[in-house]
Amino acid sequence: MKRKEFFKILDKENINRLRVRIDIENGKMANFAVQYESLIDGKWMAIVRYDMEDGFFHRDVMTKRGEKIKTPIEITDLVSATI
Repeated sequence: MKRKEFFKILDKENINRLRVRIDIENGKMANFAVQYESLIDGKWMAIVRYDMEDGFFHRDVMTKRGEKIKTPIEITDLVSATI
């Protein structure tokens, strides 16, 4: 499996960014993740992530307590999730 990952800074202060990860298998997208992160106390912290890591498309919202709130998002296929 081939993995591509890149970051996009969202503000002039360089404290908010998107992390995008795409996994390619046999020339096709096998998985992906888009994660919003913020620099808090000198450490990049995930705020919200859209991915298929648990076998289904969903959104994870991270709380201040470190908990993840997972919300399934219904899609017909992986391509639909990226449009």
